[in-house]
Amino acid sequence: MQVLPEAFTGTYGVEHFAANSELLGADGSGSATLAEIASQHGLATVGGVIERCPESDLLYNSTVAYDPSGLLVAKYRKIHLSKVRVGVDDTSEATVLREGNSTASFDVVGSAEGASFCVGLACCFDLRFPELAGAYARWGKQPCDVLLYPSAFLGSTGEKHW
Repeated sequence: MQVLPEAFTGTYGVEHFAANSELLGADGSGSATLAEIASQHGLATVGGVIERCPESDLLYNSTVAYDPSGLLVAKYRKIHLSKVRVGVDDTSEATVLREGNSTASFDVVGSAEGASFCVGLACCFDLRFPELAGAYARWGKQPCDVLLYPSAFLGSTGEKHW
């Protein structure tokens, strides 16, 4: 499995999100690149993009997952948007982005015998909310075995997350 960071397609920051936003799967988009990489290498591929909703032009900090054939298998819109005002870092994602409202997971076949594991998606600041991880532990038919939190931590807060 390959995992790229949150909002990997451009510079992270509220002043950059609109310019870096994309329609999922559009030619030349980061999500299309992820699908192509997944297909070329035959690996599940996950990464974060700033998704522009085609119906409303609302922006979401989304984590998307593609299976080894390049098919979109999961999309998670960040639920907990960060509000950081520390030193030179002053970013409030909610001034530009909308929060998501649901979890997302996908299965990865992990061996030649067909064994699989369930991967739950989250994003960066979601790390600070253990109830989200707990929801994935109680996930429907199969609890998640792995949780991914692609992140683009700010210089002023990065170490504090760990």
